[in-house]
Amino acid sequence: MKDPLSLIEKSLQYLRYASSQKRFFFCIYDYSGVLRHEPFRSEDFIHRHPFCMHVKESKAAHTSCVASDHEKLKIVFKSGQASGVLSCHADVSEWVFPFAKDGRLMGGMFLGPFVTMKSRLRTKVPRLGEKEIQELKLLGEMIQIHFFQYLNDKNRTDKADTASLKEDPVVKLISANPLSRPFISPEMENLLEWLRGEFLSPISLSEVARRFQISPSRLSRKFKQEVGMNLSIYLQYLRLEYGKNLLRSTELPVVDIAARTGYGSVLGFIKAFKRKFSMTPGKFRNTNY
Repeated sequence: MKDPLSLIEKSLQYLRYASSQKRFFFCIYDYSGVLRHEPFRSEDFIHRHPFCMHVKESKAAHTSCVASDHEKLKIVFKSGQASGVLSCHADVSEWVFPFAKDGRLMGGMFLGPFVTMKSRLRTKVPRLGEKEIQELKLLGEMIQIHFFQYLNDKNRTDKADTASLKEDPVVKLISANPLSRPFISPEMENLLEWLRGEFLSPISLSEVARRFQISPSRLSRKFKQEVGMNLSIYLQYLRLEYGKNLLRSTELPVVDIAARTGYGSVLGFIKAFKRKFSMTPGKFRNTNY
């Protein structure tokens, strides 16, 4: 059997190509925390069809869209089916493909949007016949299998720490109850997804501000307002949680883990780790390995 990672890479390459050609668009939801590094990119987790982006311009519409996606994944997952066609609040349809592991919903993928030939909705969203809809289903279910193999790959070293993931303040806001969560703007969600993919690299407030075309002072203010903490604190959280996962799931020396998590020195990593978890990395490994 082919390496699950190589299958995922090929699947993502095809999905990105199809989106670039506007054949269809895709969006991935990750409840597991294991899809946050290469080969995944921040844009893989965003509904990027122009129609969807337009519909989500207002705060209320964006909140409704996110809530709708979470609900659709739950509906198909609970039905026991591999996939299902469901309509969103804007009356366009998508194929919904849940990702499951050990009977738990780990995330999912959306392919679309589209409307059927019988739809009276006037929109630039692709109008598909029954044959095209079924072809899209077959494609999605093949890719769904690749994700299943990847999520269940016992050789993968970046095992998700789902218990610690639940402590992520941003995950709490987004996943608990999308309709009642404090509002996080679409721009901030895009920024957070980018941070989750790039947090192992050296990142500064000014660099992030340049990338997202916003002044450093305004970015700092908006990040604290919407996320509830400073950007540097959130980056430290991501790095320490990643380091904790490596301590639990690998035999890498602490000095190597410190380097992999973006710390300039092993002493800096040890001090930050002890400050957050009230024990040294070595003690944590001895009690959890």
